[in-house]
Order: sequence, then structure tokens, then C-alpha cells
Amino acid sequence: MYSQIQLPKWTLSTNPFPIRNPCTTRTRLANPRRTGNNHVYNPKTESLASDENGLPHHNAKSNFPFSTGPVSPPPRRNGGGGSAALERKGNKISLTVPDKINGGGVQPGDVVFATTGPSAGSGKSTLLDALAGRVGRSTRQSEDEIGKTGKGDTESPILKKPKLLCLHGFRTSSKILQKQLEKWPESVLERLDLDFIDAPFPAQGKSEVEDLFDPPYYEWFQYSEDYTEYYNFEETIAYIEDYMIKHGPFDGILGFSQGGVIAASMPGMQSNGVALTTVPKIKYLIIISGGIFGGSTPSSNGYLGHIGSPVLCADSFSSLVKCPSLHIIGEKDTFMGLPGTELVESFVDPVVIKHRHGHAVIRPNPTDRATILSFIEKIEKI
Repeated sequence: MYSQIQLPKWTLSTNPFPIRNPCTTRTRLANPRRTGNNHVYNPKTESLASDENGLPHHNAKSNFPFSTGPVSPPPRRNGGGGSAALERKGNKISLTVPDKINGGGVQPGDVVFATTGPSAGSGKSTLLDALAGRVGRSTRQSEDEIGKTGKGDTESPILKKPKLLCLHGFRTSSKILQKQLEKWPESVLERLDLDFIDAPFPAQGKSEVEDLFDPPYYEWFQYSEDYTEYYNFEETIAYIEDYMIKHGPFDGILGFSQGGVIAASMPGMQSNGVALTTVPKIKYLIIISGGIFGGSTPSSNGYLGHIGSPVLCADSFSSLVKCPSLHIIGEKDTFMGLPGTELVESFVDPVVIKHRHGHAVIRPNPTDRATILSFIEKIEKI
């Protein structure tokens, strides 16, 4: 994974020099708040204002619409060790950093580069700031943005990685969603800062993924057999809001299945002032196999009637949601196919990807990957 900090033109010796630091390497998807993978919240070890272990539980009689499909995570790629070296190719100077330096922003495998030439500017200071850790990993600048303003200055905007809170599916877990998302290419994952959280309630019944993933399993809320009544939804939203206060700020929400249903309703609850009022505005959403509260009800004979809506979400979709959104829907999704399509119709200018599979996180094909990257480029500038 590479972060590129591109600097204005300046002249630098072409002789490579070693920079040695015996720090340990990191794994892919590293989160700056901790070593290893992106942050995964464990309600058993981290305390929130709402005591998830003390909240009442209600049994759910049906698994709709919050189950998940099989995945096969790709192998991880470890970072290397050794010393950093400066290399010149044509008019470009690149510095590959295999070891973390001074605990700062430059991480193993990062490449900091600049172009050479007689122009003025403060590129040297920026490079030194990067090496000293004063430039975060969540910033990057594309090569074609260098020097747009001329005269060797650096007025082009530095883009920040979108930070998303990730909500897993029904009776799964944060670690399971993290494995599911590993099916996405690194070219996508390296552009996002993902933070995974477990739901507050232990699974109240059989998980659909018991043959695929190890426990524990969690669920966000419970509901009646006909999907007209919901239990513990208010507690879950308070739980999520408390987490966002302590670990944010977050730019957006990514949700799969039951987590996607919650994520889709959050901008409406926030704009209506009924929840999430103590956290920054949710700027964008990524919904995978999610649906809409109040949408169509599935049955063995097709989609009949409508599911209910928690009180907090009563007006979440009373008008079109203006939050930028990416919706990924499976054409063979018998759980959330139609509710997911109805959800799309509730957003202004949604970006939609439809694939030929069912209720699962799939590996995007080249066309879908380009669509996802285009959406990320859009939200990077918000």
C-alpha cells in the first residue's frame, strides 16, 4: 500500500543515501490508532456509555433480512524491512520507506517523491515533515496536481482518506465483515480508512455463517416475525453514536445487510434531529446488500406487504436523502434485492452497482472497481 506525497520541483543530489530505523513493520489495512489491522471494536474489552451487556434482549424468529454469503479472503501481504533509499529516475526522485520512521506518518512501503528542477518552493521542508511524521498517511496528492499553479508552489489540495465506520451484517461480527471486505482490491482499500465495530447484542439465534466463520456473532437489533416491530433499536443508535464520539470523527458509514439498513437510515435521523446530533454530519454512505425501513416484505411467494419502521426512522425517508451514496445490490439477493432497489429510489443521485450474485460481499469486476474508485474520488473532495 502506497501513500504518495507529491512536492513542487526542487533540486536534490542524485546520490542515494540510507536511512535506517529498526522499527517493526505493519500489515495491510493498518490503522494509525493501533498496530495490525483496522480498528475492530470489542464490546467486551472497551466500555461505552451504554452498557451493552445490561440491555434487554428479545428473541428473533426470522433471519430476514440480515444474513450474509460466503467469502474467501485473499492472502495478506506483509511489509518488508531494511533501509530506505533515495532514487532518481529522469526528473523524479522517489524515497521508499520500508521501516516506520519516528512514529510518524510515513509507514513501511510508503513512497515519498518529488520532481527535480530549477524552480523555487518549499518542497524540501515538506519532504522532511513527511519523514518526521508531521504529514499523515491519510493525505495524498496526485502526480498531475503538482505545479498546477505554476512558479513551483503547492496550492493544489491534499486529499484526505475518507474515514468510514463499518457496520457488519446480522449475527456476524466486525472481524467477519473485515474478512469479507478483503475481497475488494487493494487499489480500493488503500483509499479508505475503515473502522470496524461489533454490534452490542450477542446473537439470539443461529447464525447463517456458522459453517464459514468462527463465533462470536452479534446482532444490531431484534424484530418480530412479520417485521412490524423492532426491539432495542434506540439503544443501538445510542451505542453507535457513543462510539463515534469516542473514536471519530467519521466522514461516512459503510454497512452490509442489517448494518446497511441502519447506515441508510442514519442521515435522515441526523437531519431530523432525532439521533446522532452530537457527532459531525454524515457526508456519504456505502451500502452493500442493504434495504429500506418501510420497504417490501419478502416471503416464499415473493414480496408481499411492507416491513415496519422503528420510531426513530419514521421520517428518515420522508423526502429524498441528499447524502452521496454508493449502493451494491445482488440481482439474486432474495433477502434484500427489492428493498435495496427501493432504497436507491430514496436517494438523490445514487451510484448503483448491480452484480449477478446474491446476498454477499463480492469481489468487484474491473467495471465495478472503476465505479467504486470514481465514487471514492468524489467523496475525497467533500
